[in-house]
Amino acid sequence: DRFVLEPNRIGWPMSTRRAKSTAALSSARLIDLNDLPLGFIDVELGTPPAELVSDTKVVVLHPEQGPPAGVLKVAHGVLGAAELRTQRRVLAELAVHHGLDEEWRELVPRILAFNERTDATTSVESYRPGMDLAAVLLRRPNYAAELTVSALTAIAPLHRRTATFVGMDNICYLRRWVIEPLADVTYMCQRLDPRLVAQVDHLGGMLRQALIGQRIPVSWTHGDYTPANVRVAGAHGRVTGIVDWGGARPGRPAVIDEYLMVLTVADRKSGG
Repeated sequence: DRFVLEPNRIGWPMSTRRAKSTAALSSARLIDLNDLPLGFIDVELGTPPAELVSDTKVVVLHPEQGPPAGVLKVAHGVLGAAELRTQRRVLAELAVHHGLDEEWRELVPRILAFNERTDATTSVESYRPGMDLAAVLLRRPNYAAELTVSALTAIAPLHRRTATFVGMDNICYLRRWVIEPLADVTYMCQRLDPRLVAQVDHLGGMLRQALIGQRIPVSWTHGDYTPANVRVAGAHGRVTGIVDWGGARPGRPAVIDEYLMVLTVADRKSGG
């Protein structure tokens, strides 16, 4: 079998943070299946870093005849490399987690090959079929509510089956989940619009008052659960994949993923 390398584009998938399609790789470049994985790595590393337009490049791999078979991600930057390493570790842990069944694991990619060099970190992962939820929402905004419910339903088993409960009387949790994140928001407001600082301070007070003494579920979270990282089988179809796990962590409030998805969809509907 021979494979074609195609730059990622809307409707083809596997979006990753800061990844954008480029014209540096021609879809006419072919390599033999027997050359995997080093063949893919060598082809991609032949592209000079100066030609990259982002930290991580994503390329869909597919036979000359037939559906896509894999996704190649190459990071030349420190941040992108760290995310690929994290994704590799996260997917390995989720693959053996006793609370997750095979049906749910089918939604997440598998790492087929991984290589680190001084000039790049490269990962080849299995392809999840379907379309980016972001692309479907762009074309069918009237289905936003239905598609959001599907996305939340798909991630729910991860939260439910890896959950434990923690008491919010521990100042460490408040610092990690409320105080420090709001400090970052305050810093940005001070630079962009100082009038918003008072509102951020008010929000912090409300959150601390509401959370202290409560027991809340914490679990594995995706960390960047947005429409760009969810694959669906069309406007009425089921979720077929959840990709880009470089921001995933255990032991975080499960609502992080849910709120991020809802807020991102709402922002898209409002034209944000």
